[in-house]
Amino acid sequence: MTTYITELDVSLNDTEASYLRTQDFKQIYVNLNMNGSPEVYLWYKEGSSSPITRIQFSFTDSMAEGLNASGFEKVKKNLNTGSCGDNVFLWYFKGTTESHVPITEIEVSRDDEARKFSLGWERMSCNLNRGTGRSWAFLWVKREKKTYIQDMKVTDGCDNDQGYLEKGYIRVDESTNRSTSGKPVFLWYLPTIKMEGSYVSLKVSTNDKDCQRYQKEGFLQLTPPVNLNEGNQGNKVYLWYKKEDPGHKPIQTITLLSNQKLIADYMKAGVTVLQENLNSGCGCPCFPATPLFLGYYN
Repeated sequence: MTTYITELDVSLNDTEASYLRTQDFKQIYVNLNMNGSPEVYLWYKEGSSSPITRIQFSFTDSMAEGLNASGFEKVKKNLNTGSCGDNVFLWYFKGTTESHVPITEIEVSRDDEARKFSLGWERMSCNLNRGTGRSWAFLWVKREKKTYIQDMKVTDGCDNDQGYLEKGYIRVDESTNRSTSGKPVFLWYLPTIKMEGSYVSLKVSTNDKDCQRYQKEGFLQLTPPVNLNEGNQGNKVYLWYKKEDPGHKPIQTITLLSNQKLIADYMKAGVTVLQENLNSGCGCPCFPATPLFLGYYN
């Protein structure tokens, strides 16, 4: 009998941890607070029915609005407690459509587990230590079945969040305009268990020559086209895709990478990392915009 992840919670002290143990929750032994105290731990419960199929994160009020309106359950404890960073909250959902595949395993890493992609894991793009400027922590999930990318969208605001979430899209929870004065731009993708008709390759254009080359190569631009650098000075950045190209396997998952020191490790593990910096806008003088790269695994 398959075992699923059915509930999630967070503890901020020993009393909360002890209570979760009495409720049959299991602890992920990675303290999310790099300062040490209070100790912040993620917990999960397993069962044979009512599986969680979606996990999302919010670090702004506007991101939370769409999740709340579309029926996601919020874990009401800040994963970034004890730091000077952003307030990061976890949300989960139990869907039943074809695009909602149950989650069977869950782990947290300090951004050093690139090999997990080859073992069927998906890496959530939100840094659970977001805004601290010096540490990384990422959530990984494994599903009951392999999924592939059927469709993608880009948004430069949160007005359409509820609609996309209700249709089964997954938001990549990091803005491609992170730490800049530009708009909050997010990638979205719709998973499917069908290999046919799925995306097999992605490209990023930063100038007209790129656009012309990708068109000749048979790539299509995401519609409606949204500039990943919207609201910033500099080049316009667009995402392109190709479906069903002979010799190419369908894309199973995508992620955003900000720790440049580990990009080589991800590429060695079979992840295609596009070399164009998605976060090319202007950050504030004290904290320049962190380079951000799109990676995908076939």
